[in-house]
Amino acid sequence: TFQRLTGLSLDLLVAAAVASMRLDLLLQNVAPFAILMVAAIVWCVATFIWLAPRMLKEDWFEQAIVTYGTLTGVSAVGLMLLRIADPHQRATAAQAFAARSMVISPLLGGGIITATMPLMIVQFGVLPMLAVSTVVMLVAWAWPTFFSSHAARTR
Repeated sequence: TFQRLTGLSLDLLVAAAVASMRLDLLLQNVAPFAILMVAAIVWCVATFIWLAPRMLKEDWFEQAIVTYGTLTGVSAVGLMLLRIADPHQRATAAQAFAARSMVISPLLGGGIITATMPLMIVQFGVLPMLAVSTVVMLVAWAWPTFFSSHAARTR
C-alpha cells in the first residue's frame, strides 16, 4: 500500500510539474536553454570520464556514477545507478555519498546557495558571481592538496 501511494504521489508530482510548464517561455528562450543543456551534458560526462578517476582514489567508478546520477537527475537517480553498478554494496560509495550529502545538501540542490544565487546575480551581475564561484571552486579543490602537503612539510 505504501509503495502504491508513493508511486501515485510521484506520478502526480511529475504530472503537475509538466502541466505547470510554460512552453511559450521555453520556446522564446530555446537557444540559451540549448546552450545550457549542451554545456551541462559536456560537464557531467567530462567530470565522469576525466576528473573522477584522478580525484577519487578509492572506488572511483562507483563514487562517480552516484555523483553523475545526482547531477543529471536527483539523488534517487544517483543511488539507483549505484545500486546497479554495485548491487552487493561492496564499495564505499554509498557511505561517501551520505557523508557528502550532509555537507552539500543544505547548500546546493535547493539549499542556501541555490536559493540566493539568482538574487545575487540580479544584485551584482553574472560575471562577478561567475568569478566568485570560480574562485571558491578552485580554493575548495586545492584545499586538501595544500593542507596535506603543508602538514607533510611541518613534520
